[in-house]
Amino acid sequence: MLESSCHETAPESIRIRGCRVHNLKNLDLDIPRDRLVVITGPSGSGKSSLAFDTIYAEGQRQYLETLSVYSRQFVQQMERPDVDLVEGLEPTVAINQLAHAPNPRSTVATVTEIYDYLRLLMARLGEPACYKCGTPICHQSTEEIIERLCELPEGTKAILLAPLVRSRKGTHADVFAAIRKAGLVRARVDGEVHDMDHLPELAPRKNHTIEAVVDRIVIRDGLRARIADSLNLALKQGDGAVVTMWLKPGADPTFPASWHEQLFSTLYACPTCKTSFPELEPRSFSFNSPYGACPQCEGLGMTRQPDSQDPQYAGPTDLVTCHACGGSRLRPEARAVRIAGKAVHEITALPVRQAKAFFDTLLPLPRRAGEGRGEGDLPSHFHEDDLPIAEPLVREIIHRLDFLDRVGVDYLTLDRRADTLSGGEMQRVRLATGIGSGLVGTCYVLDEP
Repeated sequence: MLESSCHETAPESIRIRGCRVHNLKNLDLDIPRDRLVVITGPSGSGKSSLAFDTIYAEGQRQYLETLSVYSRQFVQQMERPDVDLVEGLEPTVAINQLAHAPNPRSTVATVTEIYDYLRLLMARLGEPACYKCGTPICHQSTEEIIERLCELPEGTKAILLAPLVRSRKGTHADVFAAIRKAGLVRARVDGEVHDMDHLPELAPRKNHTIEAVVDRIVIRDGLRARIADSLNLALKQGDGAVVTMWLKPGADPTFPASWHEQLFSTLYACPTCKTSFPELEPRSFSFNSPYGACPQCEGLGMTRQPDSQDPQYAGPTDLVTCHACGGSRLRPEARAVRIAGKAVHEITALPVRQAKAFFDTLLPLPRRAGEGRGEGDLPSHFHEDDLPIAEPLVREIIHRLDFLDRVGVDYLTLDRRADTLSGGEMQRVRLATGIGSGLVGTCYVLDEP
């Protein structure tokens, strides 16, 4: 009678037999599992050959063997070590001192994934305000949008479009089918208007923007009812949003810059200056996305400026802070959203320890430890109904900030560029990211941590 191997206890050690990697000569070794093990020896004795080229490489290879062939093609595999036998290995993670390719878009917050949780928190529970006048954003009624359109000069040519897809990959055949079903005959695809019978073929792996053309009108007296009908249809198709394009009388309609374009929304709009905003999403706060990045510096926070004020100067350009975003890398709409009075770029400008103190104040004290709420607790910044969203996000951020503090990089700001960190600082940031992830049953291979 056969017994299942899943009931067998895990081996107590990693068994290595006949290791011949680099300077190692048929090494046989047993390394205890679930312990902190230090490998020492003079230079050239084979420490890295054992730790990285044998244990890490074989652990990675054995783990990848469990994946499908399709999945393995996306992972760069290390060379198989010259060893007779390695048993008792767990999935391995290496944190070495090798210099990584500098990436000006990476920061301490993105490397540790703190920024991913922060973007989600800002998108779901942030308090938006108008970036022009600072007024809190509220919904804009259909009647107010109609009034804005009717205020255009008489004779103005206008187009109403329903936004359906905003920078999403795919061929979107279902979207075009919905446009036809609504009885509409034109659509704007990636900025160009096409008849529904002559649509371009969309590349499935590229981002596309699709808007249905609801109506084309010329502003004049007596047209209010038609504008209202078309606007209601556009808002229905666009889930509360409508894009309007208008051309001033006498302008050249064939010149794209002659068309003025504006987004109106029944979801987000400034009641003072009537500025409309798209619905907040996590990518609205990403400087690696065109929907969140500053259009001037494209999310780098820096721009190049000529060394001379002479307009004919064509010489070299040192890098300067982007004047449009002030180095925050984000669009003005994202910079105007706040939690507890701070915008996302103001939070990431804090050093690790100060950032942890800020997030500590957002939840009631027992909630920070995952306990229930009791009498005399400090009040939460969030409404009670929002706590199910806020608690797991804030706790995860605090958890990662705590690890950064414990490994000794509490002085780093979260927006510090990764390519400006020293080798030791980068290794400690990666150490906090790896060990702070909460994984168990994992073998970590560290190079002089």
